[in-house]
Amino acid sequence: MLGSRTFYEGWDSTRPNVMLFLNIGSGDAQKFLVQSLGRGLRVQSVGGARKRLNYIAISDNEKEKYKKSALMLESLFIFSTTKEGVEAIVNAQKELSKSVSKKSEIALSKNERITGEKRLFIPVYKPFKVALNEIDKDSTIKMSSKNKDYLTSITKNMKNALIALKYGINDRSKIDEIRGLVGQNKFGTDEKMDHKNSQNLMDKIARNLKINSEKFSEFKKLDDEIVHFKHIGVDDEYKDELEAKIKSIRLKGENYKGVTIDPNFISHYFMPVLHSENKFAWISHIIDDESETKFLKHIKILAPVLDSKYDWWFFSRNDESLDNIYVPYIKDAKGHKFHPDFIFWAQKGDTQKIVLLDPKGLVFSEWQHKIDGYKKIFDESKTYYKDGINLQIVCRVVNDTTDVPDEYKKWRIKFDEIASVF
Repeated sequence: MLGSRTFYEGWDSTRPNVMLFLNIGSGDAQKFLVQSLGRGLRVQSVGGARKRLNYIAISDNEKEKYKKSALMLESLFIFSTTKEGVEAIVNAQKELSKSVSKKSEIALSKNERITGEKRLFIPVYKPFKVALNEIDKDSTIKMSSKNKDYLTSITKNMKNALIALKYGINDRSKIDEIRGLVGQNKFGTDEKMDHKNSQNLMDKIARNLKINSEKFSEFKKLDDEIVHFKHIGVDDEYKDELEAKIKSIRLKGENYKGVTIDPNFISHYFMPVLHSENKFAWISHIIDDESETKFLKHIKILAPVLDSKYDWWFFSRNDESLDNIYVPYIKDAKGHKFHPDFIFWAQKGDTQKIVLLDPKGLVFSEWQHKIDGYKKIFDESKTYYKDGINLQIVCRVVNDTTDVPDEYKKWRIKFDEIASVF
């Protein structure tokens, strides 16, 4: 990283894990130096997963395989040509550590009612590459009208050799693909996405002609895809007291520093359920989002309906940072993962219904691509089969907004309509 305080890259760009500060570290420059540390090390120990290795949902064998390599990738190496620069970095980290509480983890228990014969199934996927010209305009690279006009101009007026020389695209087949995309008007239009640098725009197109994505493989029995309940982060000063209260809970819920320890969701995947109307810095990986806590209240109303309709049912919160139940989709010509906030399994006889519900999508634009990805993979009128069980899958966004285009109204339900999908 040389000399620039301005960064134009988005979240998916790479960042250096080696920094050298040249003659910087005294006076006002100390503040810049410390701020610059945040521009380094965007962890991606395993391709496509921006987490440290310990928190990625892969097998223990794979973690062991990557362990030595990941240590280097997960470390930020900082060098300075001045003593003052080194001192500024060390002192800044000392001050930061004073203000950050140390956390430990506590583990909750898997629900004892989920016995061997009660199998919970989830979808799994396999990787594949999709061509940029095969995805729709809503999911592809977006650019301004001015950018489109520029691309039209260069593809009409420049020969392949000149495009290769000017933009460094040496593969003729890539240039031909770009010509085809421009000629077929395959790019989306968004005036807010005005690419000022034509080199960056061409690089982005050439880099994404083949998109890493996933397609449905099969359904499998739930194993270790839900793990967040084993990693409830708690400040050290509260850990022992909270653990003691959790162990003492029986039939009646209790409140601890604003967090409800609730044993009454007897069909939840793990017990007890920890939830709060507010977010607290001292605890993490619990239900503390406003829409999720509202959803829990409606589940209490829903429970008798499911009890009467099915032989058994369970549900679980799905933590997008730790759990591995998702639906792949494409947005801005990149593969993404949609982690619905809650998953339900409801079985009658040999038929199991898997219901994915997401109560966070308050704005249509936030969930359009997720639903588009789901629709391309799953057919809700279809019955899937696995290990003697008939499987049906349903996905809905849950919110009370009315601002939804007609073609997406089917996929949105209100909180008081949750029972309708069962």
